[in-house]
Amino acid sequence: MVDRQPGTPPGSIVARTPLASFTTGAFRATLALRVGVPHRLGARGVPVAKKIALAVAATVVVALAGLFTAASFQPDAFTVTRATDIKAAPERAQALVADLHAWEKWSPWDKLDPALKRTYSGAAAGVGSVYEWSGNSDVGKGRMTITAVEPGKRVAIKLEFMEPMPSVAEIVFSFSASGGSTRVEWTMNGKNDGIVAKTFSLVADMDKTIGADFEKGLASLKGIAEKGD
Repeated sequence: MVDRQPGTPPGSIVARTPLASFTTGAFRATLALRVGVPHRLGARGVPVAKKIALAVAATVVVALAGLFTAASFQPDAFTVTRATDIKAAPERAQALVADLHAWEKWSPWDKLDPALKRTYSGAAAGVGSVYEWSGNSDVGKGRMTITAVEPGKRVAIKLEFMEPMPSVAEIVFSFSASGGSTRVEWTMNGKNDGIVAKTFSLVADMDKTIGADFEKGLASLKGIAEKGD
């Protein structure tokens, strides 16, 4: 393509140099940026950056929709159970559970916060005794209340968490004699209330997470009960 340059006689033709073409293109790009017009557009005139942003947003929406859909199929309740055999009488093992003051000796959570604040109220032990705690992010804040005791057989506890996530669960310890040992079973029954709790259950396996703590607690309970301390 050719242009007539200023100062050349009419009819004269001067070829456009590559430098002139480059300068013109750079000028147009700079002008487009200054007036806010994207230099590169998609096939239908949509800025490429906007297309990428829309694609990312759509992916996130689809992923969240899939997550919430999967969460909606999660069970409404969960149960975690662990057991151990203790070489001691059922009454001996049960006493360490029915007296909430004794939990400090064997509970898997009490040692997670050296500055844990404990408050006891109600009965000294057994039905009606209450233990409240407040600590760091590892233990949170909550309360346990003994609701039932069957001598040598069972202890039921209402477990309430206030922090970090409010929830209520039932704890049951069962004791059964077998020869010179006692089979101790620790069970937690809880609910997955609402989509948040069900979504959490997708990423945190309650049986593995809580079950590991139960195993540690039962091992400590076994050691104390067998020593007779």
